[in-house]
Amino acid sequence: MRIRAYEPRFEDELLAFRRRVFAEFPYKGDRACFEWEFDRNPLGSSLPIHLLLLERMGDRIVGQISALRDRLLVAGEWRECLWLYDLIIDPAFRGGPAVLALFRREMASAPIVLTTGPRPGTRRVCEVLGWTRLDVTHAMYCVLRPTRLAALAEANDGSDVGAAAEGRRHGESRLAGLRHAALRLALPVADRVVPSVARLFTGAARAAASGRGARVERIDRFDAAWDADFDRLTRRCGVTVYRTAAILNWRFVERPIGRYELFVLRAPGGALRGSVVLKWMARPSVARWMEVADYLVDPDDVAGFRSLVRAALLAAGTAGVDFVRFRLSRPEHRALLRAPLWIEHTRPVTDEVFTYSRDAALVEALRSSPWHLTALAGDRLEPGRDEWKAPAAT
Repeated sequence: MRIRAYEPRFEDELLAFRRRVFAEFPYKGDRACFEWEFDRNPLGSSLPIHLLLLERMGDRIVGQISALRDRLLVAGEWRECLWLYDLIIDPAFRGGPAVLALFRREMASAPIVLTTGPRPGTRRVCEVLGWTRLDVTHAMYCVLRPTRLAALAEANDGSDVGAAAEGRRHGESRLAGLRHAALRLALPVADRVVPSVARLFTGAARAAASGRGARVERIDRFDAAWDADFDRLTRRCGVTVYRTAAILNWRFVERPIGRYELFVLRAPGGALRGSVVLKWMARPSVARWMEVADYLVDPDDVAGFRSLVRAALLAAGTAGVDFVRFRLSRPEHRALLRAPLWIEHTRPVTDEVFTYSRDAALVEALRSSPWHLTALAGDRLEPGRDEWKAPAAT
């Protein structure tokens, strides 16, 4: 086998390969989604660093690894980085050194490389190649219908056996415990009680939102006039990814599939005080939920953070979803998502982060610094399987 960087002549075969190996994620092989994801990133096309594994004799694709260009704020400076994902090799060609060779090629392509939520095989590769594991993200859930969240947990265990096994090795127990018979009997009762509590909360939130406090506005797209505010806010957040109106619009407005809701909080005078993006998700006949795809606010702005969360929960309540998932890092903000409305369920197999750099000082800065990482980072949460199939909201 040999490794080649993507070339336009490979596109048809690569899309066919992706449709075959990612059969459960139909948009991985969709041409419009592929071109949007890899060729339209405002930070530059990722096609030159999209690596293919070919048979030694001929050009048949038998494996691939994807990379997404990004910038990471480390010690006050923006550093070029790559997010790696979608590493896959045809089962008939596994077992050799090819997977390590693919990873090593990508590791030499940027000062910092990262991956989030690696599956067990990828996780083992990271460990073998000396990547650093970081505990920087936590997953918080606002559960409105416990039976639906339990059903999704069971469906995920059944559809991703490797991930489920990895999770059990890491001691996952809270959602797995929902499968116990005693809890099964209690869940239907909770389905009647929890929404009532949530309605009381959202009613109080709606009253607060209609008062004289900070107003959160729904918008169609982000304004380039806010780029200076994005820079100002991100520099207050520790290690975080690069945000501009162009990047956020590419990710959430121009995406060929999916449904999003964008909200902003303005300061007096019109400057951007904060923002939050919600992503609609659904597993047919199992559950419907909202993902907080990204948010940004000064870590010390408690009132602003609460206003953004209130807007997210009001939107979720209006949509009638079963739960809200919020992936975040800042301890100040996690502390504000309190029980009984919020519960934490961080799964290493989906939420952990691995990073690599040849610069030991960069690795130490990443290890020792506070982070602001959301679901915006990487593509783990965007495989297409659980997306609302409507075009992106405009």
